Amino acid sequence: MIVYADRNKLAEFVSVIPDNAETLLRYASLLVAGATRHDRYDVDPAGKPSDPFTIGAFEDATCLQAAEWAAAGVDPVAAGAPSGQTVKSSSIAGGNVTFDVEGDTDRRTVSATTLCVAAVEALRQEGLCTGVVWT
Repeated sequence: MIVYADRNKLAEFVSVIPDNAETLLRYASLLVAGATRHDRYDVDPAGKPSDPFTIGAFEDATCLQAAEWAAAGVDPVAAGAPSGQTVKSSSIAGGNVTFDVEGDTDRRTVSATTLCVAAVEALRQEGLCTGVVWT
């Protein structure tokens, strides 16, 4: 499996490197690879992009995705399992609290399985992630 960025590159995108940085980068790389599977670009013998601009786009997109997950507390391995619960409503006198577990899980599932807008744009700026199939 190809991982397009490392902790040092991720440090350019986050103020604190998360404990699960390698996992975030690995899963983000999978999404980047999926988003660019129909794109044409030169690769090295290991299958990684070889052009410096393309390398930069892959690194940036991978880090942008990992940074979004880190900021939102999303665990891509869990693919939607909530790491916390969002309070939907509460009341003081009655002592009631309602959690929005379903909505939170839906958002986390989408986030864990879809490349974020910033990552897609980083790829598109280099002519990647177009969805065009080359023949």
